[in-house]
Amino acid sequence: MYNMEGRNDAGAFVMSYMTEIVEGVLSYLSAKQLLSAACVCHLWRAASMRILHSRQVVEWVSAIADQGMESVNWSASDDLALTRVLAQRLQTVQAVPRFVFYVADSEHCFQPPRSHDRQARKKARLEFACMMATRIETLLPGDCHAVGLAAPGVIVTPEDDPKCRPLELEKEEGGFALLFPEMEGVRVKSFTFSRDFLITTEKLQQMGLLGEPELRAVLLFGFGSAISGAGSLRAWRKCSQLASFLDRPGVILAGGQVDQLLSPSKLFGEAGGLCISISGPAVRAASLLLDSDVSSFEQAKSQLRGTALEPTPTLALMFSCVGRGQTYYNRLFNVEADAFHSVYPKTPLFGFFGNGEFGRSRDVWNLQDTLSSKDGSSQKLSHSFTTAFVFLHFGEPALTASSTINDNQQTTN
Repeated sequence: MYNMEGRNDAGAFVMSYMTEIVEGVLSYLSAKQLLSAACVCHLWRAASMRILHSRQVVEWVSAIADQGMESVNWSASDDLALTRVLAQRLQTVQAVPRFVFYVADSEHCFQPPRSHDRQARKKARLEFACMMATRIETLLPGDCHAVGLAAPGVIVTPEDDPKCRPLELEKEEGGFALLFPEMEGVRVKSFTFSRDFLITTEKLQQMGLLGEPELRAVLLFGFGSAISGAGSLRAWRKCSQLASFLDRPGVILAGGQVDQLLSPSKLFGEAGGLCISISGPAVRAASLLLDSDVSSFEQAKSQLRGTALEPTPTLALMFSCVGRGQTYYNRLFNVEADAFHSVYPKTPLFGFFGNGEFGRSRDVWNLQDTLSSKDGSSQKLSHSFTTAFVFLHFGEPALTASSTINDNQQTTN
């Protein structure tokens, strides 16, 4: 329809809302597609950047056994399930990852090569694991910082499970990756240190582990058993010293001993520790320790129910001893993960089985430090035959599985 002056009113109306229309159309695109669309023109770039900035969600990628084989060219013999699935999921993630924390099972990271020479086998195993770590880092954006670990077993929440039931994988191949974008009020940093690291107040202040009023949680991991048993023991002792140094009111501290650091790959082959700090006004944190007295599903569920955290955690982490799992619970599968799921059915759970644990029951969810003191074990930071849970909430954003983004579906947490 044209007016008295010969102008198209419908066209003028559309042009007056061009910014909103473009932004509405682009909102259906993945992060990778938005970055490509941003190169078209100034209007598309501005709309793409606004959309990406609004997507302040932590996403996850989980891999189990042969998941993700059908869409990649690598064979199962020369790659990890996590690498294959991550290559797929990064095409459809909603937000651009800036920090990635991933864990893969050690048995498949250090695949036994075909050699009868002991030294040659060890060298080949290490080279394969380093190659896998390098490949994962190559898949990520250039400005994305990645830290990765290899552990005896992993705990993952499958992406395609609408019930979010986590699984304890003690022998199966598996892994997970948590993808953190830039989020307002949330800061995630990592630091690695050698087994000979000299702990001083000045160094910890430089790392942001001391003197940071908004520090909410510290995840601490020792590594090196895949390289040297003696080196791993020294790394564990150094981590224990650091844990005692960092233990203070208002800060959750948890973690464990794993086989090896995978990323940064330039540090591969050493024994030492990894520290991840999570801080910011939008972060809530709490932790729970299940000690050796907990020996049934009902006992685990009872202790988890006692946390009663509101709002619901965005995600949770579980660091368990290799001595627990099916062996500890009389061959019953998935006991602690199912106990967690029964209390927090909408919260995804990730973690690993290790050779020692850090943590204790502590609640700073509402910035009021509540430290459990039911017995002497809760006062210690390093343990064996225990399971440490960490609960995290990042403001309003919910954590979504990257596999659901391509379907443009909402996930509820």
